[in-house]
Amino acid sequence: MAIVAAIVGFSGFEGKGTFILWLPILLLGASTLLLHRTHLGGQFLVRAVLWSNLILGFLVAISSGGADGGFGAAIAVGTGAGLIILGRSGLDGESSHFAPAAFRTSLILAFVMALADTQSLMLFGANALERGHNVGLALPCAAVMLVALVGLYRLRVWGLALNVGANVAIAGLAATDALGVPPPIVWALCTTAAVQLVLPMPLLAAMWKRRYTPAETEPRTRLCPWLTRTHAMNAGVGCMMALATYGAIIPGRLFSF
Repeated sequence: MAIVAAIVGFSGFEGKGTFILWLPILLLGASTLLLHRTHLGGQFLVRAVLWSNLILGFLVAISSGGADGGFGAAIAVGTGAGLIILGRSGLDGESSHFAPAAFRTSLILAFVMALADTQSLMLFGANALERGHNVGLALPCAAVMLVALVGLYRLRVWGLALNVGANVAIAGLAATDALGVPPPIVWALCTTAAVQLVLPMPLLAAMWKRRYTPAETEPRTRLCPWLTRTHAMNAGVGCMMALATYGAIIPGRLFSF
């Protein structure tokens, strides 16, 4: 039902272009089918679709007024609820390609966030191409990210290196408006790129020292031993849902980008 609410939110937009509407709707629809499969790659895709659309709906809700803000809030609340309900369900399995001995959580987060960014770049690049606007470097960057994702999923060092390099490039290109994406998406891409640069640092340090220690299934934060990464993620998602709802209810815009 949570994903259905997000789909209804997208269907409320009018005159926004074909790709900006139907690509997320099709991906959300495919996610409802992948939820019932135990394939690890499919579970990654579901999370990436939900994360990508949570960020999109959140940004629309807090930066738009009127009906668009309400539709954005519906998307954010639907996809956010889906992420909280799913939790770690289906992510503890292994595949023939993805079976890390350590840093599993960090690798999963990096993969899902990279896949979400790839979807956003493809969405806005394709929409700009459809409208005859400046496409920028969004689609080429999405293609590079796809190659990096293949390497990450197969746990190749070159995949990790390419993902790090691609995030540095995307952050720089987004900041200089070379990607041809809207200002809110520039902010989101820079933020997620920064997070993806931080996530693999412990792994890179272990590779440098050639010392690997199997990570906990649910790593604890240092400041709050009782707080797991799942709790922290759910709290962040809940805050985004609340802000999106508040931004849709109050008149005008909560933030202006």
